[in-house]
Amino acid sequence: MSVALAFCQADEEAELQAFLAAHWRADHVFVHSPELLRFQHLDRHDPSRLNFVVARDGGAMVAALGFVPLRHYGEATGPLDVMLAIWKVQGGAPPGLGLALLKFLRGRLGPRLVAALGLSPGVVPLYRALGYRVGTAGHHALFHPDAPAEGIAVRAGPVVVPNADAPGWSLRPFDLAGGGDATRALSAAQTPLKPAGYLRHRFAAHPVYRYAASAVFEGTALRALLVWRRQPAMGRLCLRAVDLWGDEEALGRVGSSLVGLLEDQGADYLDLVEAGVEGDALERAGFMTAAASRHLVLPSYFDPFERRTVPLTYAFKAPEHAPPVRLFRGDSDQDRPNRIPGLAAA
Repeated sequence: MSVALAFCQADEEAELQAFLAAHWRADHVFVHSPELLRFQHLDRHDPSRLNFVVARDGGAMVAALGFVPLRHYGEATGPLDVMLAIWKVQGGAPPGLGLALLKFLRGRLGPRLVAALGLSPGVVPLYRALGYRVGTAGHHALFHPDAPAEGIAVRAGPVVVPNADAPGWSLRPFDLAGGGDATRALSAAQTPLKPAGYLRHRFAAHPVYRYAASAVFEGTALRALLVWRRQPAMGRLCLRAVDLWGDEEALGRVGSSLVGLLEDQGADYLDLVEAGVEGDALERAGFMTAAASRHLVLPSYFDPFERRTVPLTYAFKAPEHAPPVRLFRGDSDQDRPNRIPGLAAA
């Protein structure tokens, strides 16, 4: 029988959930939470489409590739940048079907950027063969001076104490439901593009997580924006930064205020997973890097909690003329709940 590829339609949601339950994980949160599935994949600009490419053999769904166009969370303007998500081909399906899903996506949508964060080892050779840039994301943390050596994270030796804030620089709370020209300018300087409305629809309107943001100002000029959320574990708390807009060097200008943020939140540390950010700039801001020390353990998974650092592999392809590519946990499905209280998902 011939295999047919198409975008998943909204009225095929139950069939997609059944496919994921049978061939991905029966306890996957998308199987048990249609709300979360729709939040991430029901296209805001075309509500008839779930953002999955699916393959059918004889009418039965045999493969699926989830994707998130960044403009899904904002205005449908500017370059189309896409993050990949679940990619599953049923056992016994025709050879090359997984690659056919990706080719269909690129051919139909023509995105500027295609990227993925958190690759399974088996697909890394495929991305390399297709000419994608592949690497390992950095995992960094800024600790409160009084954070225990063995708390949520584990470290040996003292923490790095940031310098005092630079004169004229400040760290201020930022309203995720707002935005404006200043944030658009920050977003336009990097890839993927996060269009107008992105902060509101991606973070302020999240159905489960409660995000906050801190803005770095030089005088009245916005230089950087950090989006984060509180993450409890082991009776303690850390802050997980999930997005960064603007100049990473700006973080080093407000290192003391970042420690003050930890103090205000009662958190042990602020962590950041990134690809494309200048590591030296983070070090100057007081961040420690997991890959630089075997004595530093920054947990990667909290739901359920695992006290180990799991490096995340990334891949992307973008034109040479595009602004620098910088990927963060919040860009993909690396920052979504695995379990929701009251549901069967695990």
